[in-house]
Amino acid sequence: QLSWAKTFKNWKLQHWAKVGWSDECYMVISNLKGTVYVTRGPGEEYSKECLRPVFKKSRKDIMVWGCIMLGVNGPLVMMEYPGGKGGGVTGERYREQILDGALRDFWARMTQERRPLMFQQDGAPAHSQKLTKKWLEDHLICLFPHPLASPNISPIEPLWIHFNSNIRNHPHPPTSVQELKTAAIEAWASIPQEKINSHIEKMPACVQALLKHWGGHILF
Repeated sequence: QLSWAKTFKNWKLQHWAKVGWSDECYMVISNLKGTVYVTRGPGEEYSKECLRPVFKKSRKDIMVWGCIMLGVNGPLVMMEYPGGKGGGVTGERYREQILDGALRDFWARMTQERRPLMFQQDGAPAHSQKLTKKWLEDHLICLFPHPLASPNISPIEPLWIHFNSNIRNHPHPPTSVQELKTAAIEAWASIPQEKINSHIEKMPACVQALLKHWGGHILF
């Protein structure tokens, strides 16, 4: 993180405004003793903070992908995948459902408004596969060199808290996967643009804090 902070120490807000921040989030719904929602990042499914014992047949989960920029609440995508061994989010599914879909259209529109742009994604296996890298290269999308395992300095990360809160406070709490998908779309659209902007506007201060703490952990 220290090396990364040194690279971007002179960036102003107008530079951060040209980064598209993306992330995935899992949501779990269970009908056992009421509805339970859990938002977590890829790879956190076995963390005890994200677990509650349930009968397998009563549990359903969905994965959403979102993207934001300064002044823009970008697309939210419900990812379709079979689950189980080999049924997770692969590079091919990521390309078909995200890159060839929502991202391509969103990026084309944003490129007309502000350029040059950079695209941020975390280090999930589907993101680092050759298939993904080739697609991004073929479509002239430049990757933003975000540090691995550093969700604390990603402005989209704290938005999942607001997203989850919006679902919990939904006037008609979802009790099925389809209802959860509908609530998720509404929850994403309900995140105030000012909230999105506020997290991105913190990036210059975030970099300075990392420099001050020699790349150590900071609360973003």
